[in-house]
Amino acid sequence: MAISLGMFIVNLVSGLIWMGFGAMIGRILRSRRAWKIFNLAMGLLTAACVLLIWHWVNWRRVQRASTAGLRASPARAADESSATAAVRYVHRADTSVVR
Repeated sequence: MAISLGMFIVNLVSGLIWMGFGAMIGRILRSRRAWKIFNLAMGLLTAACVLLIWHWVNWRRVQRASTAGLRASPARAADESSATAAVRYVHRADTSVVR
């Protein structure tokens, strides 16, 4: 119940902020040309965000692929203080047998 109430409050505040910005933009942009320019700018910014996210996802994929071939030694995995290093070593050892 508390989570639902918290989400309701956050959504209400967020909606009110968006409505306020919409009303403000509606008062600023009075001509048809201004609306077209605004919509074009927002569309370009949205497309730029999509391209940046796509680039970042592909960059991460390339980084993972380039480091997947590296084999960590058991000593290195033991030296690293995180449990993920040991899991990485086991995973790489398992996949190298399949290849």
